[in-house]
Amino acid sequence: MKLGVLQAGRLSPPLDAFGDYTDMFRDLFRRVAPEIEVHRYEVTLGEHPDDPRDCDLWLISGSAHGVHDDLDWLPRLEDFVSRLHTDRHRTIGVCFGHQLIAKVCGGEVTRARGGWCAGAISYSGMQGEKARLIASHQDQVVRMPDGAALILRAESCPIAGFTIGRHMITVQAHPEFKTDFARALYAFRREKLGEQGYRHAMDSLAHATSELNMTRQLLDFVHG
Repeated sequence: MKLGVLQAGRLSPPLDAFGDYTDMFRDLFRRVAPEIEVHRYEVTLGEHPDDPRDCDLWLISGSAHGVHDDLDWLPRLEDFVSRLHTDRHRTIGVCFGHQLIAKVCGGEVTRARGGWCAGAISYSGMQGEKARLIASHQDQVVRMPDGAALILRAESCPIAGFTIGRHMITVQAHPEFKTDFARALYAFRREKLGEQGYRHAMDSLAHATSELNMTRQLLDFVHG
């Protein structure tokens, strides 16, 4: 299976020492489904795929940018996501990707009412199952697209994941983030998080996370 990562952001020094979003997803999928071939599309640099059929599966990555930012590459990415939805191509949205799918398909994204949401957060599924995943975001989906189904929620993020039909699935958290990267990220954003938020986020990383199980769920969904 060929997976196309629509990389919607680039990491600043010193975070780029950990690679980029595509590198993190490649490492993650090697642990869960090593047969998947991961291909990077640097959409922030104008590298956009021509046809949704170029890959079997698409993934829209996280980003330091917001879905409402005035970015020269964003309209073309939105058009491509719209095509993925219209033509029912299998697509995963993570963080920024989760929010972008919501926006493109008719939902609503705003600033999170409680400010930055950072740390290893406990999420609940619709059947009561639990997932603990690393998060870092200041925007969130506040209204899902019509016809979407909620699959994940948390006290700080009521719409933390949803599906559309049998072709799109999203998650607000970052299953691709490892703990060492999260520590570096929170240190980098310490001023933005505030001292209390920073300490809370760092302390939360002492607990085990369930990124492998979440990744299996994402792949199980798109595999049908």
